[in-house]
Amino acid sequence: MMHIEKYKAVDISFVELLAKKIAKVVKPPIVIALHGDLGVGKTAFAKFFINTLLPNEVVSSPTFNIMNRYDACDFTIWHLDLYRIKGLDELYDIGVEEVLNAGIAIVEWPELIKKLTVPDIEININYNDDKNDLRDIIIQTKSEKRRSYVTNIR
Repeated sequence: MMHIEKYKAVDISFVELLAKKIAKVVKPPIVIALHGDLGVGKTAFAKFFINTLLPNEVVSSPTFNIMNRYDACDFTIWHLDLYRIKGLDELYDIGVEEVLNAGIAIVEWPELIKKLTVPDIEININYNDDKNDLRDIIIQTKSEKRRSYVTNIR
């Protein structure tokens, strides 16, 4: 059964609030898939999430590196940007299988990941106005085990 929560964000500060709330309730191992157009706030979400768990960490976009690693005391956070990845072979080349089975994986442009695993949480961020201020955010999970991660963030 799909568990879904929907939100209206008036600006990026609401994306920050959601990222912080989700970061405080999730437990590794987990895969979080971030969907949305360029510039909608996927990387911002990841930065807010990571800085909630690792406040002194300098978080950078993995656009060019494809994958950034952040080490916490007892788990690792992986931030992946798969925009430039064209196929499963490239995913295997970067060692994505290991990443998906350990720690927390936050994946931007996760379409290829879905061929390897079902994300535990999927977050869709989309603009809903012409000014690119308002955003519709949908957070969902198919996992009964992860249901509380989606429903307990209000």
